Amino acid sequence: TSDAIANVTIATTPSLITRQRQNAGTSRSRGAEVEGEWLVRNHWRISAGYLFTDATLDSGKRVPQVARNQATAQLLYAGRGTAGMQLRWSAMQFDDDLNELPLDDYFVADLFASYPLVSRLSIVVAAENVFDERIEAGATPVITLGQPRAWRVGARWGR
Repeated sequence: TSDAIANVTIATTPSLITRQRQNAGTSRSRGAEVEGEWLVRNHWRISAGYLFTDATLDSGKRVPQVARNQATAQLLYAGRGTAGMQLRWSAMQFDDDLNELPLDDYFVADLFASYPLVSRLSIVVAAENVFDERIEAGATPVITLGQPRAWRVGARWGR
């Protein structure tokens, strides 16, 4: 792709990184994605996916915030209610166009369930990042962390 827009590093000091959205030149992305879904017994489903991405800028550096490898897996029960678990993994990626600020890989597990109470009304419960994994979302150069463990409870109206 020509004329790729990215956060380009303008200046760095030990305590400050200055970036600006601008043309980063050309980028090239190659990769492959594989997904599958399997029905296991009447109400159980398993799905999984893998994504490989080789994304580079014309400088030879990797495109910021694009992991080379990512994978997901999900186990779902869909009977009267639904319940499931999702696993997500992402390999290391860089936060900057100079590839000097790596963000660690992470593995996250999420749980969710819903149960119909009356016609068109369901209760929903979810837990994200169940094991409270440390997710690095940015490094400028201070590490910014992504969402820690979170719980949600609510109601859904509809089909």
